[in-house]
Amino acid sequence: MTKLNQFNQPQDSTMKALIIYDDFHSAVKANASLQHSAHKADFAGQWNIRPWRVDLLKFPPIGDEALTEALDAHVIVFAGHSAHSLPFWLERWLEQWAKYRRIKDAALAVVGAGSSEALSSASAKPDLSRFAKRHDLNVIFDDKITSIPSSIADKSSSVEGHQ
Repeated sequence: MTKLNQFNQPQDSTMKALIIYDDFHSAVKANASLQHSAHKADFAGQWNIRPWRVDLLKFPPIGDEALTEALDAHVIVFAGHSAHSLPFWLERWLEQWAKYRRIKDAALAVVGAGSSEALSSASAKPDLSRFAKRHDLNVIFDDKITSIPSSIADKSSSVEGHQ
């Protein structure tokens, strides 16, 4: 019976995050926030974190590569000012991700690197909130991610049937 129970256990307890950042400092802070949130939530798994500089996503070969990596991400984190206003090319990139994502309960998050970035998080709320609502996504606005939403942490029910 114990072997049967092993088959029902998730094989991989890795959560995948894509950090879209403006500057290295913001990416480091977002990475630390993700690690802290996992520790605080008693998440036994590990983060697979992929950083991508926001301005590079507008170039098709690089943007396509980032999109491919993002398809199975549990959360896309905007670090620093990157979500302050969504340029058309970034919104188009997000639309493609939302259309083809493999994680049903994925989330968007905005993480500032300090108090000045917290203002950009506030101004990003309407655009990202509307986007998240249109695509049935979770959205997290905070100067730091303090907890992992249960819908994301419970990834055993989050992965859709894409391969």
